[in-house]
Amino acid sequence: MESLINSVNPQEPITRLLQMMDGHRLLKFAYKVQRKGFCEDVLLQSSPNVMEMTFSLLHDDFNFIPSQASLVLQKISKGIELEIQLAKVVIVLCYCGFKRHNLPPLDTKTEVMIASMFQFVEDDADGLSLNKGLDQFLTKGSVMTFSTSGSESSSPLTTIYKESPIFSRFQNPPRVQFQEVFSVACSSGSSPVHNVMNTPHFRLKRLREKLIREEDLRDELENELANQISIISEKEGLISQLQHRVERMLREQGELEKDHKAAVLELQEKNKSLLHRVHEVLKQCQDLKTDNSQKEKKIDELTEENGTLSAQVRNVFSQLARAEEEVCKLTVAHESAQTEWRDRKELLQKELSEAVTHKECLSEQVLILQGKISVLEDELKKAQSQERGEVLGPIMEGLNKIENLQTQIQDLLEQISVKDEDLRNLRNIHESVDNELKLVKQQNAEINAMIKSDRKEHEETVEKLQQELRCAASAASEKQEQMLVLSAEVTYLKEQICRYSENEAQDSSVLNEKLTSLQNQLTQMKQSELQQKLSHQETLREKSEEFEKTVRKLQSEISALYSEKETQISALKAEMEDRQRSRAQLELKLKKQNSSILDLKTIGRQFQQQNKELMEKLEKTFQQLQHYNAKIQEARETNKSLERSLQAKQREINVLKMEREQAEAKMRFAEMCLKEQRNMTDDTKDMRLGESLRVPEKQQDTITDCLEFNLDGSFNVNTKETHSIGAESESEDTADDWIRIAELQARNKACLPHMKSSYPLESGPNVGVPALTLTDEDLRMGDPKETIRRVALHMIKPQDTHTSHTRKRRGAPLENLNTSEPKQSRQSVMFTISNTPKKSLSRGRKDACKSSSLCSRALRPAATAANSRSPQISNNGRKVEKA
Repeated sequence: MESLINSVNPQEPITRLLQMMDGHRLLKFAYKVQRKGFCEDVLLQSSPNVMEMTFSLLHDDFNFIPSQASLVLQKISKGIELEIQLAKVVIVLCYCGFKRHNLPPLDTKTEVMIASMFQFVEDDADGLSLNKGLDQFLTKGSVMTFSTSGSESSSPLTTIYKESPIFSRFQNPPRVQFQEVFSVACSSGSSPVHNVMNTPHFRLKRLREKLIREEDLRDELENELANQISIISEKEGLISQLQHRVERMLREQGELEKDHKAAVLELQEKNKSLLHRVHEVLKQCQDLKTDNSQKEKKIDELTEENGTLSAQVRNVFSQLARAEEEVCKLTVAHESAQTEWRDRKELLQKELSEAVTHKECLSEQVLILQGKISVLEDELKKAQSQERGEVLGPIMEGLNKIENLQTQIQDLLEQISVKDEDLRNLRNIHESVDNELKLVKQQNAEINAMIKSDRKEHEETVEKLQQELRCAASAASEKQEQMLVLSAEVTYLKEQICRYSENEAQDSSVLNEKLTSLQNQLTQMKQSELQQKLSHQETLREKSEEFEKTVRKLQSEISALYSEKETQISALKAEMEDRQRSRAQLELKLKKQNSSILDLKTIGRQFQQQNKELMEKLEKTFQQLQHYNAKIQEARETNKSLERSLQAKQREINVLKMEREQAEAKMRFAEMCLKEQRNMTDDTKDMRLGESLRVPEKQQDTITDCLEFNLDGSFNVNTKETHSIGAESESEDTADDWIRIAELQARNKACLPHMKSSYPLESGPNVGVPALTLTDEDLRMGDPKETIRRVALHMIKPQDTHTSHTRKRRGAPLENLNTSEPKQSRQSVMFTISNTPKKSLSRGRKDACKSSSLCSRALRPAATAANSRSPQISNNGRKVEKA
């Protein structure tokens, strides 16, 4: 199959049919079979669209049955049996290509393969279809057998035709059985595909198709002839009718052309007028747009001005409030001054009345005394006229009375002077009160001037506000409120003016009453003073004149105040009338501005609708953005979860690596320990062999009794107790210490540097071994093999002056032949066993030494390793034991 596709389309060769699953190459192959040009724009489309295009070609151009085509397309789209379905499409395309002679010449192998496949293609009147046996044929891989070997092509052909539905009697019993394709195809020297196409079966199919087509053509031609005859007859009738209509139309056309020309002229004029109107409307629209822009600018400016005006109005209101507070303060001060002045006036009037009454009393007393004096003077004159010889007693009495009366007169004169001084003081107080009244009047004048200035300022602010109201169209409502506030203020001012007028009337009535009372008092004073002396009368007249002058001044001032208040009230009335007129004008202007504001509101509503549409669009875009952001966040969360899982996996991998490294380190340490133990066993074995050669026969007997290698890997030392208990315990201690040193060195060798440890030494290094010393550094970094070797060499040397003495030791037999003196108990090099880290092990070791067999704990694993490595050691041990 691939060779057929590559021969048709050699520019893009394929190795498998699955390379055509995208649809582009399959569509190219279909265009090549049809010998049509391929459009490169199809490559930009998706693969499902391309597959649908190929199947539409199969249905339209190649007459492929739509039911099978849709089934094949569904399987290809779902990925079910892709190779088989693609092979079916290629077979249909090849069949149509061979049928139309559009395919190039092929090899005999490919032609035989294609001929075998064409047996499953049925070309009926309904269209092309494929039999069910093609699926079995393609699944058995018979196509591959055709493509690989040509010699074996005969065997699959026979099996195909046996299983083919065309030649089976059970599936299609009415069809006639012809000769096999293979025999017919092989008989001729031409290509097998052409032979297959020339078989009687295909010839019958072709003849049947031709007959069906010819019958269809004949029926169609007969129907067309009948239709054309009927159409011709109808057309002839229509032609005659049309001729009459044409004649009528020509007549009517001549009449209508005139009307048409007139109508055309009218329409042209109307069109011109409409165009002119359109241009005007466009200009108006442009003007309206410019006006709208200008109005918008004005509105912005007016809003700004409105803000400034509102700030100014607030400032004016604050100033008015301050002025009102100052006025209230001044009125309170004025009222307090008036009350004080009234109180003082009343006191002065009371004092004047008291002084006048007292003066009258004194004047009466003076008159009485003067009468008495005159009487006494008359008596004196009478007494002087009498004779001198009379008795002097009554005369002396009269003189005494006269003296007494003179003293009383002097006293009365003194009292009269005192009263005059009191009157003078009262006059001074009255003058001071008058001065205070003048000051109060001046203060009232200043207050009135302040009120006038405030009124002028208020009038100026009102005029400014009126001008600003003319300019501010958007702030009409606020200006109305301001007008209401101003009207309230005007009413408030009117009320204040009325109150002031009422207060002033009351003040004037009070002053008039006071004046009448003063006049009455003055008349009374005049009458009383007329009765007194002329001097007193003159003085009183002068005082009365002065009082009259002051009263006249007060009356003139009061009349001036009345005139000023009347002028102020008239001016305020004129101002109120002017304000009412301006208010009416402002209301008219406000109506006009309200109409313009309504127009602007309509325009603003249109703008708001546009803004709403824009906001809806923005909300939609915002929702889309939120949706995409949510997707992005989900993707980020998935990425984060994946990263977390990757991190967790990497941690697990790191942990596993660490465990593996630890296990490898442990394995290396175990291998090192095994190597050291093996080396230690080798060294101990060499040492024991040398000892067996050097020691005499008696000593060999003891050593052979001590050494024993068991088969289970244990290394025992058996000794015979030949000496006393003290010597035995001493040898055990020294050997124990050295073996513990070797164990410590082996442990330190396997440990890290910072974990290496050592035992502190108790005393000098004399352990029965001369010239063998150990330092702390030797314990930490020394070699256990070297220490065991050195100790074994020094312990095994024979001494002539001393008999051999075997010691129980676990691991190797140690001897001390240095001294012939009886051994005393000495202190070990190391700490005692109770102080060492391995307390329990040492106790068990001592028990083992007392019981005739000692097992070296340090050399036991070495012995086991030696036994496992070389079994000769056990044999040598047995030989030694036998010896």
